[in-house]
Amino acid sequence: MSETMDTATEPKRPGGFLDLGDDDICQRASRRYSRVSFALLLLIVVSNIAGIGLSVVVMVMNHGDPQALTANPLLQLAVMFVPMYVIGVPVAWLVMRPMPAKTPNAGKIAGGHLVVLFLVAIFFMQAGNIVGTMLAQLFTGGKAQNAIEQLVGMDGWLQFVVITLIAPVIEELVFRKFLIDRTNRFGEKAAILFSALAFALFHTNLFQLFYTFGLGLVLGYMYVRTGKLRLPIIFHVAINALGGIIPVLLLRLVEKNAGMSFAQLTALPQERLVEFLGAIIPLTIYNLLMYGAAVAGMILLIIFAKKLRFEPAKDELPKGRAFKAVCINVGFILYFLVCVLLMVLNLLESAGILNLN
Repeated sequence: MSETMDTATEPKRPGGFLDLGDDDICQRASRRYSRVSFALLLLIVVSNIAGIGLSVVVMVMNHGDPQALTANPLLQLAVMFVPMYVIGVPVAWLVMRPMPAKTPNAGKIAGGHLVVLFLVAIFFMQAGNIVGTMLAQLFTGGKAQNAIEQLVGMDGWLQFVVITLIAPVIEELVFRKFLIDRTNRFGEKAAILFSALAFALFHTNLFQLFYTFGLGLVLGYMYVRTGKLRLPIIFHVAINALGGIIPVLLLRLVEKNAGMSFAQLTALPQERLVEFLGAIIPLTIYNLLMYGAAVAGMILLIIFAKKLRFEPAKDELPKGRAFKAVCINVGFILYFLVCVLLMVLNLLESAGILNLN
């Protein structure tokens, strides 16, 4: 029996709650999370297959030249994002669309609380980036390269538009709107955690795994408290700019003022490096401000964590059984395994240990 039919025939409690036992709720939640995860799995698989096909087409059009993609930043971006956004996301939406969905109740977050959430997001970004980088370097003997740094470091402006505008809008639509609307009936906490974990795995990049999970928690909480995507999108755009775009622009300014690459600059003897202090001051100040904001965010997280508010759900998962319902199902297990496999392959390729071209 389909989920839509199940919903239509479910008996109602006073006030609209479903009169279901714990076992029924867990079974229904497990089926729902499995189906949503399967939609995300299709997004990943279809996007990668389409990306490979597009890469082959580009190579054929360039007489089999394997450097055709790497030599053209525009083609690189097209292969990375067009299959995902134009093919993968619509396929996932078609799978999720028939499932009953409910937008969280409309609400507001006070300005002071927004500042707290933003600082907490910066803490997750900075701390998660450190943890992900350390693990990636540990597993590859210091050889791994972060693909995102290479992407934002490319010449041109289009990657800035994709990273700071297009990606946040589409990712918030998928991982907040699509996912949470279809899972929050089983508990806001479970829906937020699932959304954040699915969001982190989706990037298939160990460098990004931890900070995208933390960011997903903040964005998911904002969405369930407001019922609107506007604030999560704004936060996502700001975090992407602060973490990826602004540092690259400042780095380029440093290199321009110093007349050499940053690698050459940092390799200079200490007595010569003093000559270029003026060139590196903007980047140094920015880094200090970001780490200061991260420390403030960590302190605020400790202070306000217990004050987070979660509304009772229609069919709240029983305590101690949420993990099994959310994660121990066929759809999520397959999604998890495929994402981890791609993460390992991408890590090995970035370290030069494996060549996937």
